[in-house]
Amino acid sequence: MREGCGRAWLRSVRGIDRVAGDALVPMAIEASDRLRFTVLRGARDGVWSFADRTVGWIHDDQWHTVVAEPPSE
Repeated sequence: MREGCGRAWLRSVRGIDRVAGDALVPMAIEASDRLRFTVLRGARDGVWSFADRTVGWIHDDQWHTVVAEPPSE
């Protein structure tokens, strides 16, 4: 779990969820089945996700794909 932008985020097998009280709210991420989610890093400008060949940025409760190439497997 990583905090950023005043929110707590949790990486899961299916993607990234926002922690809202006692519930997990899945983040809408276009083409998430082609992306990888392994590491979340909090920063001043949001939360960054790094995994394999996917780099994403969570800012203003929105997912932004920075780089997404086919998995290395």
